[in-house]
Amino acid sequence: MGHGARLSATNRIFTQGNNQTTDNPTDVMVDGEGFLQITMPDGTIGYTRDGSLKLDSNRRLVTTEGYPLEPEIYIPENAPSDTITIASDGRVSAKAAGATTPEEVGQITLARFVNPSGLMSIGNNLFEQSAASGDPIVGNPGEDGAGKLVQNSLEMSNEIGEKMEKMVFGEGVL
Repeated sequence: MGHGARLSATNRIFTQGNNQTTDNPTDVMVDGEGFLQITMPDGTIGYTRDGSLKLDSNRRLVTTEGYPLEPEIYIPENAPSDTITIASDGRVSAKAAGATTPEEVGQITLARFVNPSGLMSIGNNLFEQSAASGDPIVGNPGEDGAGKLVQNSLEMSNEIGEKMEKMVFGEGVL
């Protein structure tokens, strides 16, 4: 009928985006390969690189949508949020009010995939495993090719995202 353009396929490119430093101690960036694992409302495991985490009413580390990390990590009620430490290897610690040393409260793990481009997008920076992605390879950050974590940081759009923004807002040519 018409002579327009139509989208026939998209490929996901998971190249590393730039680091944006934040003031939030629960923000964490994956520096390198890997996805944070989260528990979806139906009990399945989802995957994301969006590390803008927060504490829910039960003091669990959760995504912006309220989905808890897998495995779940609880911060003690008597530990102020500004005492939370997330080490590059995923160890999470918090210091109770009046304590002199922090207490380790959990371990963040990362999932890697043989073909991350094969992950199925389910919206809101969330993905689920597919036959094309292969099974997740789960491990601690910094081990077996998994990226490390960077506290007080978030990953911004990668180069492709920046080029799309420029194209949409007319700030240059691809």
